[in-house]
Parts: sequence; C-alpha cells; structure tokens
Amino acid sequence: MSTAVFYYHARCDDGSVVSGSMIADSKVDAVKRLRLRRLFVTSIEDAKGVRGRAGALLAAVAMPRAARIAFMRTLATLVGSSTSLQRALCVAIEQCADRRFKESLQAVASDVDGGALLSEAFARRPDEFPEVVVAMVAAGELGGVLDQVLERCAELLEQRDSLNRQLAAALAYPAFVLVTSMAILGFLLVFTVPGFVAILAQLHATIPLPTRILIWASNALRSPSTLTSFIAGAAATGALAVSVHGTRAARWMDRRLLDIPVAGALRRQGNVAAFARTTGTLLQCGVPIGSALDAACGVMTSQAYRQAVRDAKSMLEEGRPLSAGLARGGLFGTLCVHMAAVGEESGALDSVLLRLAKHVEREVELKLRGLTAIVEPALILVMGAAVGGVVGSVLIPMYAAIGSVH
Repeated sequence: MSTAVFYYHARCDDGSVVSGSMIADSKVDAVKRLRLRRLFVTSIEDAKGVRGRAGALLAAVAMPRAARIAFMRTLATLVGSSTSLQRALCVAIEQCADRRFKESLQAVASDVDGGALLSEAFARRPDEFPEVVVAMVAAGELGGVLDQVLERCAELLEQRDSLNRQLAAALAYPAFVLVTSMAILGFLLVFTVPGFVAILAQLHATIPLPTRILIWASNALRSPSTLTSFIAGAAATGALAVSVHGTRAARWMDRRLLDIPVAGALRRQGNVAAFARTTGTLLQCGVPIGSALDAACGVMTSQAYRQAVRDAKSMLEEGRPLSAGLARGGLFGTLCVHMAAVGEESGALDSVLLRLAKHVEREVELKLRGLTAIVEPALILVMGAAVGGVVGSVLIPMYAAIGSVH
C-alpha cells in the first residue's frame, strides 16, 4: 500500500490544540497512530487534496527554521556526551519554544520509544525534516557517528537559511518603499482627489486627459465592486496556485521564470548552490551518490533543476559520469560541470562540490548587494514621480482655472 502525507489538528488530554503532519498508509492508520499518543483528532486531510495542499503551503511558510537548527545542535551535543537518544530527545523537546515543532518532536520521541530509528521517525514528518536530513541521519546511524552528522545537519540548514535571509534582507527595504508609496497613492486617490475634483467642477475648469484618468482611477478605487473583484481575484489566484502545483503548467512556468533577467540568474545560482552544498555534505557523511542526488532534488526550488538532477542520476546509473549528466540540460553552467568533472577525476567530489557551493553563495551575496544598491534609488525615483504625477494632475488644472478667473 502506498503511503501519503496527512495534515492533522488534534486535542491533547489537557485541552490544548496541536497540529502537524505525518506519513501513513491511510487516513485510518494515521488516526490510530495519533490515538496511541492520546490525541483526539479533530481534522485530518490528505496532502493530495486541495485542503491538504493548502495545509502544505501553510506548513512551509510557518516552518520554524531557527527552532529546527537549535534542536539539531542540542541533540548533537547531548548524543555526543553519551546521553541516550530517548533522554536526549526529551531534553531537546523541553528546550523547544515553538508549539507546532514541539508537537512534531513529541511524535518523533513516541516513534523512537516504539522501536523506530531516528531517521525513520524523521522520515514520517517530511515538512519538518526534509529528505536531506533523513538521509544524513540514516548514514550517521549506520556509521555510528550520529552526533557528528546532526551537527552537520545544523550547519547545512543554517547555510540554506542564511542565503534565504540575505535574499529577504535585500528585498525588505524596496518592498517597504513600494508598499508605503502605494499606500500614499491610494490615500491620495481615495480621500484627496475627490475633494479637488469638486473644486474643479465649481470652477468649471477644463480637465486634461491625465486628470480624467486620475478621476477614473479614484472612482474605481472607491467603488465597492473594486474591493469585491480584488478579493475574488486574490482567492482565485491562490486556488489556482494550489491546484496547478506540480503539474505540467507549473513546470512550464518554472522554466520561464529562469529566463527572467537578473532574477532568473539569481534563481539559477541559488539552485546550483543548494545542489552543490547538499550533495557535497551527504557524500561527506557517507551517503551513496544516488541517495545524495535524490535528497538534493528535495532542497531545490526549481522543478526544472530537479528534473535535470534526476536525468543526471539516470545517466549515472547507466555508467556515465555525473559531470556529463549535469552538462546535458545546460542548467548548471560551465563552472559547475567542470568542477564536478575535476572532483570525479580526483576522487574528492564531496569537497569540490562544497567549495563550489561556497563560491556560488558568495557570488549570490555580491549580486544581491549590487542589485539592492540599484533598485532602492530607482524605486524611490519611480514612486516619487508617481506621487508627483498625481499631485500635478490635480494642481495644474486648478491653477489654470484660478488664473482664468482673474
């Protein structure tokens, strides 16, 4: 029987509400396992359904990355000090402040107490513990170096989150300027322009084309149907995003996004860095290259890159080198292909890929800084011109009308 991911909400004995995700053979099996933990299930949805996909998106947004990294480091320290895994989990759970993640950790501890391996317990909760973490922990259990692997997991997750934080920081100020400017424009159009329009009507002023467009925009924004249309459009867009996720249309759109100037290049480099760091780290932990490539697919944000890695794995299984597989799709670039070839020839593919990841991450950081330095003043000029255009479209005909009176 095939397994599926289920998202659930449940109540504990003390009445508190918990939520999380798990892999189970069926909905009935998932409910039985939750009841063994003395949880009363209030709702449970399959990830393949629309509500389940919405739950997956919400879980991805709400993922407590800092809490996960802290948990990995705490667990690594405790296991490295010869603490039993069950006791280490209990202590790490007590240190966790995030309620949703704490529920997942309690489920992990319950599975481990029931005889499951830590990697198996992690694998049952793919939203909290990605495939790369599961593969690394499994390798650590097999090699008897679980503490070292957990520390590397924390370092890998920290590097990925660091790149995401840099991107968020680069976009924060331009986004603030954009939102503030749009709010000012909206205030002018909704509250200020109608008053000036009434004055222009009393003066019997000739209204030029820019001012007529401005009046039309003001009337549209103040119309109740506009708000209704906006809400309906946003809801339809969200439903469409959920429904097409993973389909051929989504893959086509993903490929087109990679061709966008500047932003597409940054996205390409981000995926190359994620591939190189994940694969290199897994190979260092002793994970077979096939499993490492599977896990790398799980951390890449582009479906086109995921497919390219799958194709490279297929060629690798046929006896072709990894570098040839990476070169086939044309997505990984000359530098990545060349360094992969060097790593294969020298027998140090893991260290070469990690060096490549560090280089590409540094390039992404420099590009983000340069892009921010250009976008911020350009955005301020554009939005300033827009606000000035609104004010000018109202004041110029008014001054002309007042001048004609005299």
